[in-house]
Amino acid sequence: MKKTLTSTTTANRPGPLFVYQQGTTLVAKRSRPNVNGDSPTDPGTVLRCLVGGISPPQIRTASEGIYYIIRTPKAWQLFIYPYVAGQPQIHHVEFWKAQVAPYVAHAWARAFAQPDYQKSIATRLETQLHDLYYAFPRGRIDRGNGTVFIVRNGNNMKRNMPSKVQIEQAFEIKGVCEWEFDSHEQCMDEDAHTIRDILKLKDLWKSVDPQE
Repeated sequence: MKKTLTSTTTANRPGPLFVYQQGTTLVAKRSRPNVNGDSPTDPGTVLRCLVGGISPPQIRTASEGIYYIIRTPKAWQLFIYPYVAGQPQIHHVEFWKAQVAPYVAHAWARAFAQPDYQKSIATRLETQLHDLYYAFPRGRIDRGNGTVFIVRNGNNMKRNMPSKVQIEQAFEIKGVCEWEFDSHEQCMDEDAHTIRDILKLKDLWKSVDPQE
């Protein structure tokens, strides 16, 4: 498995993502929350949205999509991007750069810094995390034969991470899905080690050397 960079032209790039809290799961959507006129691209706004308890439109039918399991200062958390109506299908690299890395950066900046320094710390962290899209466990949900969905994953989830059942429930595919290992969804050693150093994490999770 080799790490490759994916570029997106401005003409084809979808609009900004917004993040909502749905239980303990983070859901990225294209629709904007109403937050006092704050900038829709400001990750700080995203965090204020979450504190405000804004909920996204519910996923009412089984959905394809992608997900990450991210480490926040308090716990591991599921972060999903469902391919529901009106949402363009994007890849992990774009999802990571557009929303996951900024969210992780701002969440950890709040843990690392006093309020006056949070923004500068978050900006630095976001830059450091920008290309580490193979750092955390991730996966994608594809439609299989008939009504069955396939959860393609790197087989690197741990006991204290969100469970398979939680992922199935988030995409409304519980009881109609199969789990399948996909080497492309594995964490890479370099990215995993780098993010552990940056965030000062003691957690260990399975990753691989792409050269092996």
